[in-house]
Amino acid sequence: MQLAESIDNKVAKEVLKDIADEKRVHAVEFLRPLKALTPDEENFYQEGAAKIEEIIKKLKKIGENQ
Repeated sequence: MQLAESIDNKVAKEVLKDIADEKRVHAVEFLRPLKALTPDEENFYQEGAAKIEEIIKKLKKIGENQ
């Protein structure tokens, strides 16, 4: 998405945004069957998400202190 935002050409910008959106859709299309096939994987997804939230909180605190 950063590349799309850095381009002045409107057509190229829209094409790159569309591609980025498609890739996000593909990510969910991949993830959804995994969840159905291996329901126990949900615990790993939640654990991973929680770790990322901890990192975000830590970075916000660091940013507030600078």
